[in-house]
Amino acid sequence: MIFNLALVIFTWIALRLEKKDLDVLGLRPVPKRFVQLVLGLSLTFALSTCVNLLFSQSANFEWIRNPHFNVDQIPSATYRTFNSVVFEELIFRAYALYKLNQLFGEKVAVFSTSIAFGIYHWFTMGALGNFAMMIWLFFYTGLWGAMFAYCFTRTGTVLLGTGLHWGWNFLEQVVFAKQGEGLLKPLTSSQTQYLNLTAGIVVTTLPPILFAAAIILFLVKRKPVCI
Repeated sequence: MIFNLALVIFTWIALRLEKKDLDVLGLRPVPKRFVQLVLGLSLTFALSTCVNLLFSQSANFEWIRNPHFNVDQIPSATYRTFNSVVFEELIFRAYALYKLNQLFGEKVAVFSTSIAFGIYHWFTMGALGNFAMMIWLFFYTGLWGAMFAYCFTRTGTVLLGTGLHWGWNFLEQVVFAKQGEGLLKPLTSSQTQYLNLTAGIVVTTLPPILFAAAIILFLVKRKPVCI
Protein backbone atom coordinates (compact mmCIF):
# COMPACT_ATOMS: atom_id res chain seq x y z
CA MET A 1 0.00 0.00 0.00
CA ILE A 2 2.86 2.40 0.82
CA PHE A 3 4.39 1.87 -2.63
CA ASN A 4 1.04 2.52 -4.28
CA LEU A 5 0.57 5.71 -2.28
CA ALA A 6 4.05 6.83 -3.27
CA LEU A 7 3.28 6.12 -6.93
CA VAL A 8 0.03 8.09 -6.75
CA ILE A 9 1.86 11.04 -5.18
CA PHE A 10 4.59 10.86 -7.84
CA THR A 11 1.95 10.72 -10.59
CA TRP A 12 0.05 13.66 -9.11
CA ILE A 13 3.23 15.76 -8.83
CA ALA A 14 4.31 14.90 -12.38
CA LEU A 15 0.89 15.86 -13.72
CA ARG A 16 0.75 19.05 -11.69
CA LEU A 17 4.08 20.09 -13.22
CA GLU A 18 2.28 19.83 -16.55
CA LYS A 19 -0.67 21.79 -15.09
CA LYS A 20 -2.87 18.70 -15.20
CA ASP A 21 -4.36 16.43 -12.57
CA LEU A 22 -5.44 12.83 -12.02
CA ASP A 23 -8.41 13.38 -14.34
CA VAL A 24 -5.91 12.54 -17.10
CA LEU A 25 -6.13 8.94 -15.87
CA GLY A 26 -9.91 8.97 -16.05
CA LEU A 27 -10.38 8.76 -12.30
CA ARG A 28 -13.18 11.30 -11.92
CA PRO A 29 -15.93 9.51 -9.93
CA VAL A 30 -18.74 9.66 -12.47
CA PRO A 31 -21.24 6.84 -13.27
CA LYS A 32 -19.61 6.06 -16.61
CA ARG A 33 -16.28 5.24 -14.95
CA PHE A 34 -17.96 3.03 -12.36
CA VAL A 35 -19.73 1.14 -15.13
CA GLN A 36 -16.41 0.60 -16.94
CA LEU A 37 -14.79 -0.78 -13.79
CA VAL A 38 -17.70 -3.15 -13.13
CA LEU A 39 -17.78 -4.19 -16.80
CA GLY A 40 -14.12 -5.14 -16.65
CA LEU A 41 -14.62 -7.12 -13.45
CA SER A 42 -17.67 -8.90 -14.88
CA LEU A 43 -15.96 -9.90 -18.12
CA THR A 44 -12.95 -11.54 -16.49
CA PHE A 45 -15.07 -13.06 -13.72
CA ALA A 46 -17.03 -14.78 -16.47
CA LEU A 47 -13.88 -15.71 -18.40
CA SER A 48 -12.13 -17.27 -15.40
CA THR A 49 -15.26 -19.14 -14.35
CA CYS A 50 -15.73 -20.57 -17.86
CA VAL A 51 -12.07 -21.56 -18.20
CA ASN A 52 -11.98 -23.34 -14.84
CA LEU A 53 -15.29 -25.12 -15.42
CA LEU A 54 -14.06 -26.21 -18.85
CA PHE A 55 -10.84 -27.42 -17.22
CA SER A 56 -12.73 -29.48 -14.64
CA GLN A 57 -15.01 -30.98 -17.29
CA SER A 58 -12.08 -31.84 -19.57
CA ALA A 59 -9.98 -33.40 -16.82
CA ASN A 60 -12.99 -34.96 -15.05
CA PHE A 61 -12.67 -33.48 -11.57
CA GLU A 62 -14.84 -31.24 -9.39
CA TRP A 63 -14.32 -27.88 -7.74
CA ILE A 64 -15.40 -28.18 -4.11
CA ARG A 65 -15.42 -25.84 -1.14
CA ASN A 66 -11.99 -25.74 0.50
CA PRO A 67 -12.43 -26.46 4.23
CA HIS A 68 -9.07 -24.84 4.99
CA PHE A 69 -10.14 -21.51 3.50
CA ASN A 70 -12.21 -19.44 5.91
CA VAL A 71 -14.72 -16.91 4.60
CA ASP A 72 -13.14 -14.28 6.85
CA GLN A 73 -10.01 -14.56 4.69
CA ILE A 74 -11.84 -13.06 1.70
CA PRO A 75 -11.44 -9.38 2.73
CA SER A 76 -7.66 -9.72 3.13
CA ALA A 77 -7.40 -11.72 -0.10
CA THR A 78 -9.49 -9.10 -1.89
CA TYR A 79 -7.21 -6.35 -0.58
CA ARG A 80 -4.07 -8.29 -1.55
CA THR A 81 -5.16 -8.83 -5.15
CA PHE A 82 -6.46 -5.28 -5.48
CA ASN A 83 -3.23 -3.84 -4.09
CA SER A 84 -1.06 -5.83 -6.51
CA VAL A 85 -3.23 -4.89 -9.50
CA VAL A 86 -3.17 -1.19 -8.61
CA PHE A 87 0.62 -1.35 -8.27
CA GLU A 88 1.01 -2.86 -11.74
CA GLU A 89 -1.46 -0.44 -13.30
CA LEU A 90 0.35 2.54 -11.76
CA ILE A 91 3.72 1.25 -12.98
CA PHE A 92 2.86 0.06 -16.49
CA ARG A 93 -0.16 2.12 -17.44
CA ALA A 94 -1.17 5.38 -15.73
CA TYR A 95 1.45 8.13 -16.08
CA ALA A 96 3.99 6.02 -18.01
CA LEU A 97 1.52 5.14 -20.75
CA TYR A 98 0.08 8.66 -20.78
CA LYS A 99 3.53 10.23 -21.24
CA LEU A 100 4.74 7.73 -23.83
CA ASN A 101 1.53 8.26 -25.78
CA GLN A 102 2.11 12.01 -25.72
CA LEU A 103 5.74 11.76 -26.81
CA PHE A 104 5.71 8.90 -29.30
CA GLY A 105 2.10 8.04 -30.12
CA GLU A 106 -0.23 5.24 -29.19
CA LYS A 107 1.47 2.32 -30.97
CA VAL A 108 4.87 2.94 -29.39
CA ALA A 109 3.29 3.56 -25.99
CA VAL A 110 1.25 0.35 -26.06
CA PHE A 111 4.10 -1.74 -27.50
CA SER A 112 6.75 -0.53 -25.04
CA THR A 113 4.59 -0.85 -21.91
CA SER A 114 3.47 -4.31 -23.02
CA ILE A 115 7.08 -5.43 -23.44
CA ALA A 116 7.93 -4.08 -19.99
CA PHE A 117 4.89 -5.84 -18.51
CA GLY A 118 5.95 -9.15 -20.05
CA ILE A 119 9.55 -8.85 -18.80
CA TYR A 120 8.32 -7.87 -15.33
CA HIS A 121 6.52 -11.21 -15.04
CA TRP A 122 9.77 -13.10 -15.60
CA PHE A 123 10.76 -11.92 -12.15
CA THR A 124 7.41 -12.13 -10.37
CA MET A 125 6.70 -15.63 -11.71
CA GLY A 126 10.23 -16.93 -11.12
CA ALA A 127 10.80 -17.76 -14.79
CA LEU A 128 14.37 -16.54 -15.15
CA GLY A 129 16.58 -19.30 -16.52
CA ASN A 130 13.66 -21.29 -17.95
CA PHE A 131 13.79 -20.15 -21.57
CA ALA A 132 10.54 -21.80 -22.67
CA MET A 133 8.65 -20.32 -19.71
CA MET A 134 10.20 -16.90 -20.33
CA ILE A 135 9.02 -16.90 -23.97
CA TRP A 136 5.56 -18.07 -23.00
CA LEU A 137 5.15 -15.55 -20.16
CA PHE A 138 6.45 -12.74 -22.36
CA PHE A 139 3.85 -13.49 -25.02
CA TYR A 140 0.95 -14.21 -22.68
CA THR A 141 1.37 -11.35 -20.19
CA GLY A 142 2.55 -9.00 -22.93
CA LEU A 143 -0.70 -9.60 -24.83
CA TRP A 144 -2.75 -8.90 -21.73
CA GLY A 145 -0.59 -5.83 -21.10
CA ALA A 146 -1.49 -4.59 -24.58
CA MET A 147 -5.17 -5.17 -23.80
CA PHE A 148 -4.92 -3.11 -20.60
CA ALA A 149 -3.01 -0.38 -22.43
CA TYR A 150 -5.58 -0.10 -25.22
CA CYS A 151 -8.30 0.06 -22.58
CA PHE A 152 -6.66 3.27 -21.38
CA THR A 153 -5.86 4.86 -24.74
CA ARG A 154 -9.27 4.06 -26.24
CA THR A 155 -11.50 4.87 -23.26
CA GLY A 156 -9.47 7.57 -21.51
CA THR A 157 -9.49 5.78 -18.16
CA VAL A 158 -7.41 3.15 -16.39
CA LEU A 159 -10.56 1.77 -14.73
CA LEU A 160 -11.69 -0.62 -17.48
CA GLY A 161 -8.25 -2.23 -17.63
CA THR A 162 -8.03 -2.30 -13.84
CA GLY A 163 -11.38 -4.09 -13.69
CA LEU A 164 -10.28 -6.68 -16.26
CA HIS A 165 -6.97 -7.17 -14.44
CA TRP A 166 -8.42 -7.41 -10.94
CA GLY A 167 -11.31 -9.68 -11.94
CA TRP A 168 -8.95 -12.23 -13.47
CA ASN A 169 -6.40 -12.13 -10.66
CA PHE A 170 -9.03 -12.37 -7.94
CA LEU A 171 -10.71 -15.48 -9.32
CA GLU A 172 -7.45 -17.18 -10.29
CA GLN A 173 -5.70 -16.46 -6.98
CA VAL A 174 -8.55 -16.47 -4.46
CA VAL A 175 -11.37 -18.62 -5.85
CA PHE A 176 -9.82 -21.17 -8.25
CA ALA A 177 -6.32 -21.27 -6.73
CA LYS A 178 -4.67 -24.33 -8.28
CA GLN A 179 -2.44 -24.98 -5.24
CA GLY A 180 -5.48 -25.65 -3.05
CA GLU A 181 -5.15 -22.37 -1.17
CA GLY A 182 -8.34 -20.74 -2.49
CA LEU A 183 -12.04 -20.76 -1.75
CA LEU A 184 -12.44 -23.78 -4.04
CA LYS A 185 -10.09 -26.71 -4.55
CA PRO A 186 -10.01 -29.53 -7.12
CA LEU A 187 -11.39 -32.89 -6.01
CA THR A 188 -9.85 -35.65 -8.11
CA SER A 189 -10.91 -39.27 -8.43
CA SER A 190 -9.92 -42.42 -10.27
CA GLN A 191 -11.73 -40.96 -13.29
CA THR A 192 -9.60 -37.81 -13.36
CA GLN A 193 -7.55 -37.44 -16.52
CA TYR A 194 -4.33 -35.46 -16.44
CA LEU A 195 -4.29 -33.40 -19.62
CA ASN A 196 -1.29 -33.51 -21.90
CA LEU A 197 0.51 -30.30 -22.86
CA THR A 198 -1.55 -29.66 -25.99
CA ALA A 199 -4.88 -30.28 -24.30
CA GLY A 200 -3.85 -28.18 -21.32
CA ILE A 201 -2.97 -25.24 -23.55
CA VAL A 202 -6.21 -25.49 -25.52
CA VAL A 203 -8.37 -25.71 -22.40
CA THR A 204 -6.69 -23.30 -19.97
CA THR A 205 -4.62 -20.80 -21.97
CA LEU A 206 -6.18 -20.48 -25.41
CA PRO A 207 -9.42 -18.90 -24.10
CA PRO A 208 -7.61 -16.06 -22.24
CA ILE A 209 -5.46 -15.40 -25.33
CA LEU A 210 -8.51 -15.26 -27.62
CA PHE A 211 -10.30 -13.08 -25.07
CA ALA A 212 -7.45 -10.53 -24.96
CA ALA A 213 -7.15 -10.54 -28.76
CA ALA A 214 -10.91 -9.96 -29.12
CA ILE A 215 -10.88 -7.06 -26.66
CA ILE A 216 -7.93 -5.48 -28.48
CA LEU A 217 -9.63 -5.83 -31.87
CA PHE A 218 -12.79 -4.30 -30.46
CA LEU A 219 -10.92 -1.38 -28.90
CA VAL A 220 -8.74 -0.51 -31.90
CA LYS A 221 -11.90 0.05 -33.91
CA ARG A 222 -12.80 2.86 -31.53
CA LYS A 223 -11.41 6.34 -31.94
CA PRO A 224 -8.42 7.00 -29.63
CA VAL A 225 -9.11 9.33 -26.72
CA CYS A 226 -6.76 12.30 -26.38
CA ILE A 227 -4.82 11.60 -23.18
